Amino acid sequence: MVSHTVLRGTDTLATSTAYGSNVPMPPITVVLADDNLIVREGVRALLSYDRDVEVVGVAGDYDELVGQAMA
Repeated sequence: MVSHTVLRGTDTLATSTAYGSNVPMPPITVVLADDNLIVREGVRALLSYDRDVEVVGVAGDYDELVGQAMA
């Protein structure tokens, strides 16, 4: 079973303060992997509320995960 979930709750867009700038940072890209469809869809729904996270793939097993990560 593949199951790793990282959640970061925030209502504001992440910004870089390096060198005194306030430049918007690109979203965190995530490939969700879990063998349970309900868990995958639930986590995807939760992440859809966070502007700093973009779900770029969803996988139900290892082979799908590797395929999504390599794309």
